[in-house]
Formats: sequence, structure tokens, C-alpha cells
Amino acid sequence: MKNKSTNILTVVDVSYEINDITINKGINFNINLGEIVSIIGPNGSGKTTLLRLISGDIVPSYGNIEFREKDLNNYDPKEISTMRAVLPQNSHISFPFTVNEIIQMGRFPHPENYKSDKTIVDDLIKTFDLNDFLGRDFTSLSGGEKQRVQLARVFAQIWSEDSYNGKLLVLDEPTSFLDIKHQLDFFEIINDFKNNGLTIIMVLHDINHASSFSDKIGMMKKTELIYFGDTRDVINSQNLNDVFDINLKLINIDSNGRKLIYL
Repeated sequence: MKNKSTNILTVVDVSYEINDITINKGINFNINLGEIVSIIGPNGSGKTTLLRLISGDIVPSYGNIEFREKDLNNYDPKEISTMRAVLPQNSHISFPFTVNEIIQMGRFPHPENYKSDKTIVDDLIKTFDLNDFLGRDFTSLSGGEKQRVQLARVFAQIWSEDSYNGKLLVLDEPTSFLDIKHQLDFFEIINDFKNNGLTIIMVLHDINHASSFSDKIGMMKKTELIYFGDTRDVINSQNLNDVFDINLKLINIDSNGRKLIYL
């Protein structure tokens, strides 16, 4: 499917209810090709549920979501699996797969090509600093090591030899458990992929990370998307105070309008 516009994801009047409880309410936004978008907000504001809706894990009670100008519900799972990959907040694996086997799982949606798959997996092992863990049982790793393996797996799923134009990563708290070095490595990696056309939407808890590395930011509060737009427009003291109910201050850190948040 060839995209006719720059729009890759459209969320229109999406609400989600369960047991008469509203978790997402009237959410609207568009994401363009090659953008990094972060969703931030207090605990319980509906961030993870929004990503689950975008990933197709659950279906909206109202409204609709379009991916590449096609209703998300109209995709065959095999068709969409090569264009969109998802890293949920919790990726629990209790079986003794090796690190190498976990990363190779990302290649399952693709036609079997062992030589090509091995090259891709080897590249991702290097990219995510996993050379020392290849033969290790995944369940024996630390939280941060597991997270890097899972990140390598989802990148393997949408790997492309040329352009990532039209491909989407959906990541829920991708920097959780990562130490500061690997957090910064992660943001460098996604920026490199973004420059090759990849679109990323993710939930982040660190507001400074969201402010520093996102093209657009969405702020959620009490089930609603309160603010959404370019990072330099959305990140300001008033918006932060409105959403987080705390007096946060900002300082400019460069000429591009990036800001650092402090108490």
C-alpha cells in the first residue's frame, strides 16, 4: 500500500469504556510520517490504554483509528505485522529462550530467509549492546538487559533494507529499567531510524526525555488528551502545571527551543 499523504496515524473521537468506567474519552490527533511522538501524563490518565488501542490490542468503544489511511480493524494481522511493531509495558517471558532466540522472534512475520535474518539480528545485537548475552537464558537477565533484548526484537520485526517510510513503532515506557547510558543510546537509535522514515509513538514518564527527543507531545489527564502538538508549543509551565498539578519551571537549553524541566 502506497501512502498518498504524509499522515500515517489518525485517531478520531476515540473513547474506551469497560465496566461503565471511561478510560479514554474523545481523543483526536494525527501523526505524520517520520515523527517521534511522546505521550506523557500522570498515572492513571489513560496513556497505556491509548497505546493498546493504537496497537489493536483492544477496540475503541467509540470512534476509529486509521493506520496508513486504512481502518485499523480492516488489517489482516499478518499484513500489519511487517509495518507496525509494538512493545507493551510488560513483556513477560517465562520460558528459557536465549537472547538470540528472542530477537529472532521479531522475524517471524517475514518470509524465511536465514541469511538475511541472521544479518539483521547480528546488526541489532550490536546496536543494542547485547554481544555479551547471546547464549544467556532470557529469564536470567536484569530488567534493563531484558528491555534491550525486547527493543531489539521489535526493531527486527519492522526492519527494512532501504526506507522505514510508512512503518510505525508503538512503545510503552521503552526506557524503563535502562541505565542512563542505554537510555541515551536508545534515543540516538530511534533518531537514526526516524531519519530513515520510521514513525514512533511512545509513552514516557521522564518529561525531560519527552521534551528533548520528541517532535510532538501529547499530554493526558483524567482520560483525556488535554494538549497535543509540536514539542516547543506544548511544553510550557502552564500546560505542565495544568496536567501534573505541580509547579514545574522551565529553562531553555539551546537555540532550537528545547527546554529542561525542574522543580
